[in-house]
Amino acid sequence: MKGRTSASLLRQADLWHRELATAEQPTADWRPSGIVPFEFVEGEASENPKIWSISELLSTRALFAEGRMMNHCVAAYADSCADGASSIWTLEVQTPEGRSKVLTVEVQNATGLICQARGKCNALPDDKHRGILRRWAAEAGLKLARGI
Repeated sequence: MKGRTSASLLRQADLWHRELATAEQPTADWRPSGIVPFEFVEGEASENPKIWSISELLSTRALFAEGRMMNHCVAAYADSCADGASSIWTLEVQTPEGRSKVLTVEVQNATGLICQARGKCNALPDDKHRGILRRWAAEAGLKLARGI
C-alpha cells in the first residue's frame, strides 16, 4: 500500500477481478461437505409460488460460473473448498418467469458457521434473504454470523 493512492488501489483491484474472471483455470471437483441442501416453497397455494433453494457448488467450474453470474470473486475460494475448510453455496429462486441467482454463501465447515453471504456485485443480503438463510440454518444445524 505504501506509495499508492486509493484510486490506484481500486484500479488494481478492478484489474485483478477482471483477470480472475477471464483466466483459464484448472478444473477440480471436491466432495460435498455433508451439510444438507435446502428447499422452501413460498406461496405454495398461490398461482405464482416461489421455490427457494440452496445448493452446494462442488467444482472450480461451478465457482467460476457463479462468480461471473454474480460479478464477484467467489472463484478465489476454490482452494478452501478443495481442502474442506469451507463450502460455497448458491441461493436461487424459481418463479414462473424462470430461475435466478440471489446470493452466494460461504460456510466454515468445521464450525457450521455461515460466515458470508453476498448478492450481485457483493451486495449484502436483504431482510427477506436473511430470513431464507435463517430457515436453512435452523434445518441444517448451522449458525449465522453477525452482520449477515
